[in-house]
Amino acid sequence: MNIMRMLPFLDDESKQELVNSIIHHEIDVKGINIISILPFLEDEEVEKLILFVLDEKIPINIMAMLPFASDETLDKLVEKIELDEVEGISIEAIAPFLDDDQIRILFKREFEKMKRK
Repeated sequence: MNIMRMLPFLDDESKQELVNSIIHHEIDVKGINIISILPFLEDEEVEKLILFVLDEKIPINIMAMLPFASDETLDKLVEKIELDEVEGISIEAIAPFLDDDQIRILFKREFEKMKRK
């Protein structure tokens, strides 16, 4: 049986094991549709996968992952953007997922960049 088809029936421990196997490179991400497993995961596992995709520069559409991200995960994403640890993420595209404080942080960052030019 395909693991993807088993996801709705797995317990939390099994899902955690799957996520840990992905982020520790025990499973080839080419064989797993990471976005498809997000609806079945707890916030902590979703965060692990989003940060893994960002840190490892996995070619996955991060925008498709954001609807499953918690506020804490979005805070970490904003922090990574603020510290220039990620590239290629459009602030305009992620803005609908952010709260006012997160948007304010990114606005200040972009505003300071404009002032320096």
